[in-house]
Amino acid sequence: MHHLLVAMQYVCKFGAESFRGKTVLEIGYGHAVVLGTLLRGLGAKSYSTEYSPTPWVSHFHVPFYTKLHQHIHTLAASGSLGEYNIKAATEFAHSCGKNISGLTTLQTTSEVLSGVPTGTVDFSFSNAVFEHITDLESTFRSLTRVTTKGGMTCHQVDLRYHETGWKTIWDFLLHPDEEYGPE
Repeated sequence: MHHLLVAMQYVCKFGAESFRGKTVLEIGYGHAVVLGTLLRGLGAKSYSTEYSPTPWVSHFHVPFYTKLHQHIHTLAASGSLGEYNIKAATEFAHSCGKNISGLTTLQTTSEVLSGVPTGTVDFSFSNAVFEHITDLESTFRSLTRVTTKGGMTCHQVDLRYHETGWKTIWDFLLHPDEEYGPE
């Protein structure tokens, strides 16, 4: 549940109340929409993007979301999330990963953010995505386009070379651009 821990770090840093009624962008949700699921229980609207989304696979997603919902229920019961709507937080998984009101998944890149309306995002986040982006200028231009005035953007960048871990920190910066191009 690493993604839930990262999502909770953002919630704790800004406070759960900061997300009520806000619009959030999650760039690179990976195999499962964690931040959007968590924040939906706080009444936030979210766009979750992935350039190559994993299709819904019941034998993977059902146990994953079951465990995620157990963790979220425990957090909500502890009061650390304030007033929290568990039903809203579980609706995405109960729809088998289909878009629902207030939680939209989009197949797009950070450079384009196709489908995210201009000037609507109050908070944008990513976890271990920016080290994979080759066109940062376009990414920042797209983030500027979708972010509201006064909006915030927070990104955790994994500085390890993914093949060797902490043994060769930052070595990925020495590799030619072609190594990171389209396959």
